[in-house]
Amino acid sequence: MAKQLKDESPQEFADRCRMLALKTVPQVEDPAVQKLHYDQADRMLLASFISGLWGPAGREVRYTMPSKLDDAIKLATTVNKAEIQERRNESFYVNEEGRYSTPDRPSRRTRSVSTVRSTTQHEGAGRTQNQYRQGQSQNTENGADRKCYECGGVGHCP
Repeated sequence: MAKQLKDESPQEFADRCRMLALKTVPQVEDPAVQKLHYDQADRMLLASFISGLWGPAGREVRYTMPSKLDDAIKLATTVNKAEIQERRNESFYVNEEGRYSTPDRPSRRTRSVSTVRSTTQHEGAGRTQNQYRQGQSQNTENGADRKCYECGGVGHCP
């Protein structure tokens, strides 16, 4: 049973599995029997590739259970590339002044892009353009008894 190494791509792992599978195929004279051995080796190769994959790519391939090794490799490679891209996207941050920084050089008050977006969307939810200018919320009659999350004060936050 082969296992994918930590920094090994799905394609590299598949190539390593192929090399191991070739070593297990006995060589016989009869072509029909030889074909049976190769078919058995292909089934074992697919099974060992699927069970040896780790992470989200391995989970996705196990859920899908492709019948061919090439399909399993394509799926694992696609998921692996998507995971790499997602990690790359999360590695950039925006500070409160709107400047970009990276995790190796974060500013003192850095928030992620998604936090900045969700905060901006939350602050603007349910407001019209005039209410932005006047600083009023839609429910002005209930605004007086609301507490501020920042300081605990009453009535000054929309």
